[in-house]
Amino acid sequence: TPQYKTIKARIEYASPMNEDPLSASPIDSKLNAMIPQGMVRVKLDKEGFDYISGAKRIDLDGKRFLIDSAVRPHGLFDPKFYTFFLKAVE
Repeated sequence: TPQYKTIKARIEYASPMNEDPLSASPIDSKLNAMIPQGMVRVKLDKEGFDYISGAKRIDLDGKRFLIDSAVRPHGLFDPKFYTFFLKAVE
């Protein structure tokens, strides 16, 4: 059954092919790691991650996505944030 909740998150979409690479985020330019077209990188706090951890599909900005990567926890001793990638459903 569909469930909807607003969650605070950092969302980074893939850059359009015609966008200047200098406008990419500083980390991407240093690591030379670009987000593939059709993918979205999401960073959530623990509460937000716990809510969507069992989700099959996620809606962002009116588009539907699937979780398409392993979850990467961030934190020195205990994870405080989680990063993962979503893939657009067509």
